[in-house]
Amino acid sequence: MPFEDRADLLDHFADHGQEVGANTAADYERLADNFMFGPRGPDVEECIRPQGGFVRFDKVTQEYGAVNSRGFVSTYFIADPNVHREASNLAYFRKRCR
Repeated sequence: MPFEDRADLLDHFADHGQEVGANTAADYERLADNFMFGPRGPDVEECIRPQGGFVRFDKVTQEYGAVNSRGFVSTYFIADPNVHREASNLAYFRKRCR
């Protein structure tokens, strides 16, 4: 399971499932797992965080995800400057790399 537990999966699915096109929690989990642990596409940036874990950002689809230091997905969503208030989604990703 890429999420730490079922409750965490269900919380994130409720918050972000629709925006990534997931109809069920299982769909959301599969999408998050593929994005975070699958091969990195040519448009996907990745960085290792100093505190452990890593983040990924797809410059074309605007998908963003993070894996915590314990190896579990901590979030997966479509980045939106109106929500995170950075100048761009790439700036948001870069800020999360520190």
